[in-house]
Amino acid sequence: FSAETPKSVSPADEGSRMTSRSLLEERYDWIGPVCESMICVSKGDRWGYLDYTGKEVIALHYDWADDFAEGRACVLLEGYYGLIDKKGNEILPPVYEELEWNCLFGTVKASVDGSFGLFDRNGNSVVPMIYNTMGSIDNELIVVGVEDRFGYIRHDGTVIIPPVYD
Repeated sequence: FSAETPKSVSPADEGSRMTSRSLLEERYDWIGPVCESMICVSKGDRWGYLDYTGKEVIALHYDWADDFAEGRACVLLEGYYGLIDKKGNEILPPVYEELEWNCLFGTVKASVDGSFGLFDRNGNSVVPMIYNTMGSIDNELIVVGVEDRFGYIRHDGTVIIPPVYD
């Protein structure tokens, strides 16, 4: 193994090379996979993100953080979930008891005070927080409940089966 820069890599390109996982293991307690050129890491009880070169780009101040998918990631801060972009901007502030980001459909399921609703990838409300129950958003139809009645909606909020069933 040679510590010299390979001839095919110019010194100007060297700063943009991917960091070594072994170097990261010396600095962090946990290191996630590279997802969208971002690496989720933790040290102690703090979580944040590095770029693929190993540079910290989102400070380690979260209680937990998930990998990025389609430019968004769920984070936990002081017991509440939020959604951030790759610059660390809050798409949805950390005020939610539950948050589920589905990049395939571009929707976010959120819960506050036992009520559920849906947001789009930019944090705009798609379905107001009107449901007492909301199933997984991994399918085209989402089971929803109001009081003790259940039905189905689409990701755009269209009611397919009104919540009238036990």
